[in-house]
Amino acid sequence: MPHTEWIRTALAVERAGSITAGARDRGISQPAASQHLAGLERALGLEIFERHRSGVRTTEAGARFLREVGGAFDQLEWLLDGLDAGHLQRPEPALVIGCSPEWFERSLLPLLDGAIPLRARFGSDQELLDDLQNGRVDVAVTALRAAPSRARTTPLASKRYVLAAAAALVPEPPRTLEELANWVRATPWVGYSEELPVTRRFWQDLTGSLQPTSVCLVAPDLRIVAAAVERGLGASLLPSHVCDDAIADGRIVEVRSIADVVPPEPWFLSVRPGGQPHPARTALVKLLTVAFAATAPTPGSPGAGAR
Repeated sequence: MPHTEWIRTALAVERAGSITAGARDRGISQPAASQHLAGLERALGLEIFERHRSGVRTTEAGARFLREVGGAFDQLEWLLDGLDAGHLQRPEPALVIGCSPEWFERSLLPLLDGAIPLRARFGSDQELLDDLQNGRVDVAVTALRAAPSRARTTPLASKRYVLAAAAALVPEPPRTLEELANWVRATPWVGYSEELPVTRRFWQDLTGSLQPTSVCLVAPDLRIVAAAVERGLGASLLPSHVCDDAIADGRIVEVRSIADVVPPEPWFLSVRPGGQPHPARTALVKLLTVAFAATAPTPGSPGAGAR
């Protein structure tokens, strides 16, 4: 019979991503956490984690076990935390939303009034969908559609891409795609990632090359990319929600509409199926659905499918 403390430690390690971080969250030493995991794996007769240099990875069997027990343990913790002067209360657990930091800042934060208890978790689309399946995230907003077996997914909004640059770099807007191709070949590039599929498709379709001619900066944060564009370091392909304010203020300009080269893509809202009823999750889904109703792609429209 596995000890409950072993299970609590396994949950903490799985959610934190490493034994050291999980031990810290639990307030125990790293060797003690390792002993808990070893004891739990012996008692269950299965391997829960695969160890590697950067941390641990949950095995398929381990993820299934932790999903089954995680909700029950969380509910017990919430109930115990709600003990107040001998009265059992049920505090509402904080909701965990997975998304990009720039989407949270520019699109979600303006909608919040503090009524929904939230915890944010940032990562790549695939990481967030994995977190959703493993119970680390309750709701995810990604540009990647989750598999139907992993989550309930609906299109939330359209994401328009903007070819942006400082006004000084665009003395005369390109009028044709040929002029645009010549302009981007001659202009330094600022990027989120050199391997970002949408950027590679843009360069391939426009210039026939998979990569920009001259890359002056790569930074994995779109807010930094937008700031670099504003400072005149180069041009970039940005989601409109990251640069709309700067364009409206005249700090950067939209070089030319590129909808004919890079069509809008959807944001998907994904919710993990099953689990305990969560009023905050229901409230957040409603908030987002209503707020973005006007921009949600319709089924069958361009960009409404998987990337």
